[in-house]
Amino acid sequence: MKIVCSNCGSENDDLVYKCLQCGNILQDKIANLNFFETFWSILESPFETFNKILRAEHKNYTLFLYYTFTTSIVYFSIWINKFGSNFDNLIYLILFSQIISTVIFIPFTFLYSHIIFLLLKVFNCKVSLKNCYAIGGWSSVPFAIYFFILIPIGLGIEGLSFFTTFTSALTNTKIIFFGLTSILSFYFLILFNIGLIKIMREFSLINFVKSIFATLITIISITYLCNEVIKKIMS
Repeated sequence: MKIVCSNCGSENDDLVYKCLQCGNILQDKIANLNFFETFWSILESPFETFNKILRAEHKNYTLFLYYTFTTSIVYFSIWINKFGSNFDNLIYLILFSQIISTVIFIPFTFLYSHIIFLLLKVFNCKVSLKNCYAIGGWSSVPFAIYFFILIPIGLGIEGLSFFTTFTSALTNTKIIFFGLTSILSFYFLILFNIGLIKIMREFSLINFVKSIFATLITIISITYLCNEVIKKIMS
């Protein structure tokens, strides 16, 4: 998408705030992101919000979102692998999950951002690692909802037993939880795909196919690696 300068008539990328030809101000400069405003708007209008995120000078709160993303994957891995049976107390499970998340979320962030960056480079897209980092973090907003709302509800209702079974002994709580988790995961994939299309600068069928491919490769590889790490630790 291009912005036409009202002063000289030249076309500029919609991520710049000054005309590259004459220096005329094209749009407001964004220094920092407001967390709650951006959090809410990315759910309501993701295309416009990703544009704002990419234009922001500082990608603040992104690392925090990577932490909630990593922690959500850790909890989900414990849930599907029924590792809750390895703990005698719910407090121990929560402490274990938070310690593991704290240890691995920086390597996770580094790896996740670089996978996005390298895949887009393979597709001959002109992208920066900083913007790939921001897209990866802010597209994970649904997992922040999972972390702050669904996990506490699941633990509060069923306690440790919530993590000791997955496909067996299904309860109404687990069915609802799994359904809501699936919805949030699907919306995360949509947001991630939108972010990739936005960072590729234009919407086309080819870019759409590229974004789908990049989404699948990134998510499958990073989820598999995290799950294997948890399995190694628990074995």
